[in-house]
Amino acid sequence: MAKARPRGKAHEEAFEKRIAELGKDAFLYRFEDPADAFGLNERLVRLTSKPADYLLTYRTKTWLVECKDTSEVKGFKTSLIQINQKTAATKTTRAGGNYSFVVNSSHNARVYVIPAQFILVRQGCIAWDVLKSFIWDEGLPWPLG
Repeated sequence: MAKARPRGKAHEEAFEKRIAELGKDAFLYRFEDPADAFGLNERLVRLTSKPADYLLTYRTKTWLVECKDTSEVKGFKTSLIQINQKTAATKTTRAGGNYSFVVNSSHNARVYVIPAQFILVRQGCIAWDVLKSFIWDEGLPWPLG
C-alpha cells in the first residue's frame, strides 16, 4: 500500500508548478531535505540543516523561500518556523538579501507570500486579515518581483 503524501509536500509541488509557469523569467532550485533522503533508502538520514526549501531567482532578483502549510483557523503561527530558518532569514535580510515564506492556508484556501522582515518582528499567531496584503492569487506572477 502506498504511503500518504504529507500535505506540506503537496504544497511544495504546487509552488514548484506555479514557478514553472513563469517560464524563463524564473529559476528554482530545491534544497534536499531529510524526507527526500529517507525516500531513497527508507532509513533515517541526518542531513545538515538547510536555510530554506528553495532558492528562487525571478527577473534578476534572488530569494530564499521556505514553504509552510497550515490548517490554523486564526492565522499563521510563527512557531512553525524552525530556529535555523529564523537564523537564515535574519542573516539573509540583514545582509541585504531576500527571504520569503510561502504559506498555504488550507483553512481559507489561500497562498501567502510573506517577506521575512514582516514575520521576524512578530511572535505568536499572525491573523489572516493582517496578512491579506500578501495573498498570492492563482495565475499571478511572483508577487515580490
